[in-house]
Amino acid sequence: MRTIGMLGGMSWESTALYYRLANELVRDRLGGLASADLLVRSVDFAQVRELQVQGRWDDAVAVELGAGRVGLAGAGATMAEPFYAERLARHGLDVVVPGAADRELLDRAIFDELCLGVLSEATRAALRGVLARLVDDGVDAVVLGCTELELLLTAADCAVPLLPTARLHVQAAVTTALAP
Repeated sequence: MRTIGMLGGMSWESTALYYRLANELVRDRLGGLASADLLVRSVDFAQVRELQVQGRWDDAVAVELGAGRVGLAGAGATMAEPFYAERLARHGLDVVVPGAADRELLDRAIFDELCLGVLSEATRAALRGVLARLVDDGVDAVVLGCTELELLLTAADCAVPLLPTARLHVQAAVTTALAP
């Protein structure tokens, strides 16, 4: 097995998710007591968040489903700034972001709860509403463009496929690490 170098999620909460997912996937593929050979780098998210708030993105460093129109759920800046949506659009996807109230709800859920390890059923229900409104807007899939959202939302929470970025990153890393 090759060593996986992993830059954690934005907060340590989603970094823990990355770590758990990688080890579960290796165990599932190899069996027994197998675990991932990992080097994890985590950053001080407070510094990254300050750069985001200041709009200094340059300093802050789905197609397989047959989806043509995807919803983008994430932190407020992820949905408002063009960097994420433009990259998806370059792959031929029509990107739909939630309305202003839903963007604010997502941002509060991420920064006021999920980054702090708070997993609320009331917030899960509210976020399911955001996903339902995206589906009503005609999306074929929803990109969870913030890894913290995976701490609360699963495929069962949405009527169309969810694209969980942390899980997809880990699957690609483990597949590469286990390749002959």
